[in-house]
Amino acid sequence: MDVAASSGQIDIVSLRNRKHGTYTHKYTPRDAMLYALGLGCSTTCPGDLRYIYEGAGRSGAAGTQGGLGGNQQQAGREAGDAGEFAVLPTYAIVAAHPALGLVPLESYLPGGLDRAGALHGEQYLQLLAPLPAEGGQLVSRPELVDMQAKGKGLVVVLRTVTTDAVSGRDVAINEFTTFILGKGDVRTPWPPAPRLPAAVAPNEPPARAPDAVAELATSRDQAALYRLSGDFNPLHIDPQVSARVGFQQPILHGLCSMGISVRLVLRRFGGDDPARLKSVKVRFAKPVLPGETLRVEMWAEPSAPPPDTDTSADSASASMLSRREAAPLKVVFRTWAVERKALAIANAAVELHPEGPGAVGAGVAPRPRL
Repeated sequence: MDVAASSGQIDIVSLRNRKHGTYTHKYTPRDAMLYALGLGCSTTCPGDLRYIYEGAGRSGAAGTQGGLGGNQQQAGREAGDAGEFAVLPTYAIVAAHPALGLVPLESYLPGGLDRAGALHGEQYLQLLAPLPAEGGQLVSRPELVDMQAKGKGLVVVLRTVTTDAVSGRDVAINEFTTFILGKGDVRTPWPPAPRLPAAVAPNEPPARAPDAVAELATSRDQAALYRLSGDFNPLHIDPQVSARVGFQQPILHGLCSMGISVRLVLRRFGGDDPARLKSVKVRFAKPVLPGETLRVEMWAEPSAPPPDTDTSADSASASMLSRREAAPLKVVFRTWAVERKALAIANAAVELHPEGPGAVGAGVAPRPRL
């Protein structure tokens, strides 16, 4: 008998300290390319080729395999102009998401859990190292971070830490925030758990026009394609299921809308360099329907630099320049479903590492203390 079931009370300390095993996600470049197509990457956009063509950036090799003709060699050169093949950084969420099933929330809550009443409310991702382009095995360890009563429901935060099985280094931290309907009577007399500042930042857009706006028209089959990356919830494909939970038609995965939005922000402010993504946090406000156009409004602002303890004039000047160059760029954004004028993603922000070979994102970032 579990903690919740034995006494009707939740022992949050015990639940936070539990070990839930690990989930191993195996992937190849094909999986990464399928994910990119699920986010709307296209051959019509030259910058997208590095995410959907395994030969990108290797034009010399393309011209020597099987006696490729001139047109194929030219295609290789154009792909090379887009950068070498890379995995979109938000794929780290796909790799970790199944690990949540290792946490038995049903046995933690008095009265159990109806997963149909569990809504994905927020998502936070921090990249500690680029995902290997050649594929590999990513091992995710889930843990319960917090439970907090809110209105007529319960907010549950689960965290995963994902490690590259080959190198042994941590590559990503995810925090999945779920709002569970019908659990407003559950008592949570403990204070909120400490979390990374970027994971709980309000990310309110400033009172000015956006610094940049980008749009992408999704396909009517966007959800059908995106689900092939592993999220097979019938809500996104079966009209009968979507109607049963109150939607007129299947809705697009929230993580698909998020991935598209991050890709557009990265293209506009990050030089389309996946290694520059430090973190992203979003709140899912309203669903998107496949076939709708996503409009992403962006506001750029510098992140606060770290404190400096040297007060000498020369040191202060040099340190200020160094900190300005090293501080990530923060881009607050929100995403609209244009046709219905519905705010789909709110309170969202991307943090970017600075441009250049010295950027933290170009190598391995230290794992933050949680």
